Formats: sequence, C-alpha cells, structure tokens
Amino acid sequence: MDLAREIGFERVVLMGYSLGASIVTDYQALRRPPEVVGLCTLAHPWSLPESIRARWTRLRAQPTYTEVTRMALRAGVDRDGGDDVVVVHRGAGPTDSPYDAEAWSLRSWWQCRGPESRNPVSVDRIRDIGVPVALMQAGDDTVLPGDDGENLAEAARAAGLPVHLEYVPGADHTFWGMVPEVADRAAAWIGFLPEERRATVPPRRGATGNVRLVTVRGPDGSLHDGIFERHAVPTDARIQETGRRTAVVHLHGDEGNLSVGALRFLRAPVAGLGVPILTMDTRMGNVSQLFGTAVREDVLEDVRAATTWLAGEGYDHVLVSGYSLGATAALYCAAHDLGLPIVGAVGLGTAWSLPESSRARMNRCGASPSYEELLEICRPYADADLKDDISLVIHRMYLAADSPHAAGVYTARTWWHSRGPDSGAAKAYLHVGRVLAPVLLVQGSDDVIVAPADADRLAERARADGHADVEVRMLDGVGHDFGDHDATFGALRDWLLRVA
Repeated sequence: MDLAREIGFERVVLMGYSLGASIVTDYQALRRPPEVVGLCTLAHPWSLPESIRARWTRLRAQPTYTEVTRMALRAGVDRDGGDDVVVVHRGAGPTDSPYDAEAWSLRSWWQCRGPESRNPVSVDRIRDIGVPVALMQAGDDTVLPGDDGENLAEAARAAGLPVHLEYVPGADHTFWGMVPEVADRAAAWIGFLPEERRATVPPRRGATGNVRLVTVRGPDGSLHDGIFERHAVPTDARIQETGRRTAVVHLHGDEGNLSVGALRFLRAPVAGLGVPILTMDTRMGNVSQLFGTAVREDVLEDVRAATTWLAGEGYDHVLVSGYSLGATAALYCAAHDLGLPIVGAVGLGTAWSLPESSRARMNRCGASPSYEELLEICRPYADADLKDDISLVIHRMYLAADSPHAAGVYTARTWWHSRGPDSGAAKAYLHVGRVLAPVLLVQGSDDVIVAPADADRLAERARADGHADVEVRMLDGVGHDFGDHDATFGALRDWLLRVA
C-alpha cells in the first residue's frame, strides 16, 4: 500500500489467491486503507484451519490433524517454545508419494492452520472489510471441496456488503491453464466498481527499464517462469560497441525460485550495464526437492530452453550465472553446449562439491540422520519412480541448531541426486575447467554454508585443467546471503563489462 501511494494510485483493489486470499481479507478488515475500493479473491477458504482439517481427514493424512496439534503443543509453540519440521503424508493428495505430502514447521502450522488460529478464519473477518468483494472460486476444487464460497458470501451479505460470487467451470484449485480467463473475469468485475473519485494512473517509474514476466517452455513441455529485465539505452549502446547481443541466464539456489534464492537485487544493476538478464525458475525450484523432481542433470535442458527463448528475442551470446546451488548448476551447464555461444560463467557462493561440502558440514553440525546413514537410506531410491520415493527431514543439515531453519527437507531421490557421492553434476570441480569462457567466482569470507576456501580451490583446479581465465573475488565480512549488495555487484561490474 505504501508503494501504491508513492507511485500515486488513489484507487486500489486488493487481490489474493488461496492463502493469500485469507491474508488480504485479514489485512483489509484490520486496516481498511481509504484507497482500497474492492477486494477480489481466488480459491478462497472460509477457514484455513477447518479447510486443512477436512482435507486431511478425507485423505487420511498421517500424522492426523489432532496428532500435529498435540506435537505443536508438546513443542510449546503456543508459549513461544520450541519448533520442529513435520512431513504430513497424504496431506495434499491421496497417494503416499512425496508429491502428495506437505512439509511444515510446527510454529508456522500452528499460526495459520492450528485450532486456535483466528486470523486466517476469513468467514469472521470478511464482515469487517467495508468494501465490495468478488469471490472467484474454482468449479472443480479438490483442495476446497466444500461450500467455502457460499459461506463467505453469506457472511459478507449479512454485513451489508456488495458480493459477487462466481464459480469458474472446469477450474481446479490452481486455475491451471485458465489464469487468463480468470484474470478477465476479475478485470470485468473491477470495471463495474463504483467510481466515487477519479482513478489516477501515474507515469511508470524507471522508463528506461523494461521488466517482463515470461514463460520459458522446455523441449519436454515443461514450463518455467522467468523475469527478463532489459534497459534499452545502455543495451543499445553495448550492442553498438561490441557488435553482439549478449544476455545473462541467472539460476536460483537451493529450494528457491526466481524471486527467493536468486539474489534478485543483482537484476537491475546488471541490466543497467547494458546486459539484459533472464532470472528463471528451473525444475530445482520451489519445493521440488520435497516433491522428488529435483534431478540436477535435467537443469541443463532448462537452461537450453532459456537460451532458445533468448535467441527468439534476438540475442546471439549468453552468459550463465548462478547463486549457491544455482552456481553449481551454472558451471555444469556452462561446460556443455547451450545452443548459443557462451561468453562467461559466474558462480556466487560456489561449493567445491555439493556432496563433499554436505558431508563435511553435516558431520560438523551433527546432522540426524548423518551423511553416512543417509547413503544407506537413499541409495535404493536413486532410480525410483516418484510414486515409490520417500520424504526425509534432516535435522541440523545446514547449521548446528535444532530449529527448522537449520534442517533440510528432501526426498530420498532428490537428496541422492544433489548430495549423494554419485552426483557428478553436483561436483563443480569436475566442470569448472571445461567451461570454454572466462569464469568468475564470487565468495563471501564469512560464508558458513560454503567454505570460503572453495573458491580458490576451484580456481586452482580450473587452471590445472588448462583454463587460465578464472578469477576469484573474495568479499570480506560477507556471508552466504551476499547481504552487502553494493560490494557484490561491485565484484561483478568490471568483469561483466569485459566479457559481455
């Protein structure tokens, strides 16, 4: 809302999907900003606690809703006590495969799904929103199979609010494949809202920049979201200077996506140099490690799909970069044919070898199960189908603490293919010397996830393999999150101008 005011908008419609529908309803009921003229929600649960209780009961989830409640109370989350990670089998679907599982920290579950949580009970909050509401519900919703829309509409009408309730035929809970149609329906409703004052449409900020949400289609039909940023003036100047059109493909880190785990602060300054950048989801993204789909070698096809998309946009050279796990993937991909000539590869927080780094860190942190125990657990599932996989919670995998933040959540298959000893794609030292372009390794001296010495080890290995153009930039006092944004971009700037 502050950003909308800063830009100059006087009329705002709050929108939210699923959990987000509960959030915007709660926000509007408590705050009621004067600029808000309507509330539009999609796949809106009338009560998050009751919705998940009903779903888990119907699917015979394990542990049950009652059992998770007891686990949370024993941990003391209602008294600001301990916390833990729990995997709920059949929480999202009817099978025992990881794809139908859910993973929670007990604290987050208690706060938004527990029996004493009041904020996410929209049927109580919606009475106080004070503006017209549109409820766009999915016609074939198996996540919310009840009468959520009717319950919410009845509560809003009882408070004297204008209500539009609409079911989208054939839509599942995700509105998969039907988002444009749903957007049109929402826009049509917004168009009929009463205009008590003129809408202000301010000029777009940063007119030299062009940021686009794009979809990259892989050769197997897989779809990947991406954000593409291009600044016209410096890009055109760079094309004139170099005689080529170079763009960056940037890859996110562990269990991240293009927004979380991609060092998104780099996008604008890199594009500002005249080097457009595509930050994209790969099949490693979001919670694919929990769902069992994060097999590292497949990321090569995702990056090739990205270069195909860039070629269609007129670019003829590519630079591949990545953060953390994405840095390992970037070096692996840069050592292969990507369909466009490669001018460079950047790794930010690159481990010498994810298997070896994980083993050392897990042994140091006292992980449970231990690395050696996981080898025995996961080896039988290396080539298993998704339906035969199992879910794992690894305590103290990343840090020597018992908090969920220090734990890892994987399936046996995804752990084996990203951390197991046979995961060749996860061993950056095998690939760094095979990159046929300059390599830059940026590393923080205070990194507790990747050993700072790994950058120099990788550079030495590349040079031993005959690759002379490898540079290391060590950032003093910087951790694995590269929180010093200016220093991080500063380490890249002159190198990017040289190679791109």
